[in-house]
Amino acid sequence: MSVDTFVLARRAVSVPLIERMFGREGSRWEGDEYKTLSPLRADAHTGSFAIRRDGRWYDFATGEGGDFIDLVRRARNCAPLEAAQYIVRLAGCSQVPEAAQIHSGHQRACAVLPVPVAAIERLEAAYDNELTRTRYGILTGTWPYCQTDGRLLFQICRYESPGSKKNIVPWYYGDDDSWHPGQPMPAGRPLFRLPELLRSQTPVLMVEGEKCATVTVQQGFPFFITTWSGGALAVAKTDWTPLLQKEVIIWPDADEPGREAARRIGAELPQARILRIEDRPLGWDIADAVAESVDLERFIRNCLAEKSVQLELGKSSPRLVTQRASDVVTRPVDWLWEGRIPLGEYSVLVGHPSSGKSTLAAALAAHVSAGIPFPDGTRPAVGDVLFLSAEESAAKALVPRLRVAGAALDRVSIADIRLKCANHSELFSLAEGTDPIEAALGEMNNPRLVIIDSLTSCTAGIDTFRTDAFGPVLADLAQLSERRNVTTLCLAHFTKAVTNGAMLRVLGSVAVVALARAVYMLARHPDDPKRSLFVPVKNSYAPLGEAIDFSLVSAAAGKLPQIRWGGQVEGVEADSLIALDDVDRRRERSDAMELLTELLGGSDEVLAHEIYAVGAERGLSKTTIWRAARNRKVIIEGKGRAATWRLPIVSESFHARTSTNETI
Repeated sequence: MSVDTFVLARRAVSVPLIERMFGREGSRWEGDEYKTLSPLRADAHTGSFAIRRDGRWYDFATGEGGDFIDLVRRARNCAPLEAAQYIVRLAGCSQVPEAAQIHSGHQRACAVLPVPVAAIERLEAAYDNELTRTRYGILTGTWPYCQTDGRLLFQICRYESPGSKKNIVPWYYGDDDSWHPGQPMPAGRPLFRLPELLRSQTPVLMVEGEKCATVTVQQGFPFFITTWSGGALAVAKTDWTPLLQKEVIIWPDADEPGREAARRIGAELPQARILRIEDRPLGWDIADAVAESVDLERFIRNCLAEKSVQLELGKSSPRLVTQRASDVVTRPVDWLWEGRIPLGEYSVLVGHPSSGKSTLAAALAAHVSAGIPFPDGTRPAVGDVLFLSAEESAAKALVPRLRVAGAALDRVSIADIRLKCANHSELFSLAEGTDPIEAALGEMNNPRLVIIDSLTSCTAGIDTFRTDAFGPVLADLAQLSERRNVTTLCLAHFTKAVTNGAMLRVLGSVAVVALARAVYMLARHPDDPKRSLFVPVKNSYAPLGEAIDFSLVSAAAGKLPQIRWGGQVEGVEADSLIALDDVDRRRERSDAMELLTELLGGSDEVLAHEIYAVGAERGLSKTTIWRAARNRKVIIEGKGRAATWRLPIVSESFHARTSTNETI
């Protein structure tokens, strides 16, 4: 099956399937919820366990919940992939679609899982040849990852290039009958040596990296050594269920990423103990211990072992996994833009239409991809950029704008937000999760920045004004940013409502800014209408700092503008600028109403273009005048420049006889 069995399984969820799999005596539909007995615990009466039509479930007795694949996984006590395959088979879906993914420059073949036996014969020639030696380095190790029956899913290869730089490259078999570099499983990855692990009766020693998991140990070593694929950032993508009933000891690498990975595994396996490794060189691991002839058994016994502290609330009650503050190893914040935009976090750039958001986003992409210093003199975290844009043409606007900004175009990937499915395309939506974005990042060498232009273009099917609906979606985006250590910058719009404060002016739920670690807005310069300001609204890790002014300039008439940075502007606050903007808008609305009263107050009909002309002389836009006309219930007859406007008689109600496609 393709890796997109997960996608097909989610689409296969239906009322008949829910009833077939979880229907019991007394089960019933109450609106969109199917009330049935819990398949996860002893349950005598329906009412506390519910499954929605889209497959999401919630147990009111335990506080647990999740999606349909998770429910089947837990009910059948199997891996996520096996649960998804079971759903597909039960739903009668014989056709597995092509991988639904974001394309970044080229089409990626769909993975075939498990790998056919005949294809394995060509694997070695694919991962070890002149091309791979040039691209990745000399091959120093290979490790297969298999499903429970021993059939191959993907192969991990380790290469070393000059300077002892290591490259860890997964290889998968595609539906184009070829082997490809890349990770085929965005979630539910098996543990290393899974079939042998399931047969083992000894305690498990979890180490980081396949090289560590295959060290030579003395005969009779009382632990089964294994690891997971992808390192510290891939803990959440691994299926840990085979270890839930086993004794587990975690041997972390002696560095902060290693300790962080151990803590994340500990959150998945509450019974696991984490070795406290002290007074060792940075990065020291079990392979180093073997090289130094350390007695591994004695070392493990003598190391203090931490255990997650849990609140015992009863056998069937949910438990809080806690950790002593003294055991938490603090770490500094990494920055994409020092002191302004953090790395590994979700952030927001907000502004009115035509304020220059897309142009400024292209400028940020140029700074990151080409290593251009920021206007305050700090240097960016240099790397690759993924650009998701639904509002502009890549050929006509985005690439020309990036080129003008000085971006390194070979380090910027432009994603088509139309997902390629079996026989059609559909728009990508964050409602379906972040897997397509993560797959695209997996194809990049050193991703540092993801730009989504705009956030509203990727939210089909989501009520963006409800925090309970939009919050979890944004939380997934924030978790993706942390896992991949990239900055995800979402471009957002201001609402038209008059509110108190800049953060409340962002369109959508308050979660848009609440979950963001940094928020910046674009605003007109209060003293120079030809210039704009890049203004800090929120910064969770540093003082807000000063605004920076900039202007949009074009090299020639008809050319796309680019950002020309100015200097820092002291004493400018986002809330003050919003208040000025609100005052200006109120004044414009009042002026537009006075204009209509003045021109139409004599019960005369006036040509539309004459009204607009007078309004332009007073600095009023057509849109502002049109909105005032709607509020005054102006009668419009005709269309275009020849349309006439007049105030209604008291008995009349507002109506427009203009063509519905007339542009104001």
